[in-house]
Amino acid sequence: MKGKPKSSAKGHQIRVALSELAEVNPRARKPNLAPSAEVSFIPMADVDEWGQWRSRQSQSLEAVATGFTQFEEDDILFAKITPCAENGKGTHAVDLINGIGYGSTEFHVLRPKQGINPRFVFQIAHWPHTRTRAASMMSGSAGQQRVTGDFFDFFAIPKAAIDNQDRIAELLDLIDLDSVNARDQIDQISKTKSALMQKLLLPTPKTRSKFKVRPLGELFAEIRVPIPTDVAEQKRIARLLSTFDQHIEQSETLVTALRQTKAAICQKLFS
Repeated sequence: MKGKPKSSAKGHQIRVALSELAEVNPRARKPNLAPSAEVSFIPMADVDEWGQWRSRQSQSLEAVATGFTQFEEDDILFAKITPCAENGKGTHAVDLINGIGYGSTEFHVLRPKQGINPRFVFQIAHWPHTRTRAASMMSGSAGQQRVTGDFFDFFAIPKAAIDNQDRIAELLDLIDLDSVNARDQIDQISKTKSALMQKLLLPTPKTRSKFKVRPLGELFAEIRVPIPTDVAEQKRIARLLSTFDQHIEQSETLVTALRQTKAAICQKLFS
């Protein structure tokens, strides 16, 4: 991919490339730390498709100083390899131990330039349309295709969005927060339901006489489960578990609506 200017005009609209907002894959710097000092470590498996850094790990500097990608506080990580790139893998690297981190070599690093809000860069990088465009410009063999660094010279947004970057970042972050809370609620409800099923449907020595082991329908004849013999108890348990399912469905509907709302806002602001 060569020959295109980083910034361009679309009609009367001035557009600015993402690489004008953030330095792409900046040169690694030697940290002023002892070899045994602790630093943050982010393998690809520790970030999710929502841009969340889910599992926080650390390593000694000497263990990760070579063979991994270095990044610093407030950098944006952008997965480069398929299917992680398309799936939205990446994160905003914050609260790093000693202000520095290392991670998968399959991350591009975007370092916001002076005057650019890191959350604004993150939101652009995590926008599904950005990922779709990146996937269309991958290079490499099947199964090992990657987003190259010069993609960020080609992907551009309207300058008007940059002029309002703080307000835009705040709005999109609020939507993300609601989405995170809804997804966490789904996880909590699912765990509570599972624990309750364990308690209600696994007989103890005291309650064993109230259960009968039966096959789980014709299609699952080999799977045998304990079922309360009292029909009224069966109905009570079914109603209780259905309530959990309803709450999960409501939260999933909310997550979908938030994702659609955010996509519509990004489409209007960044296209």
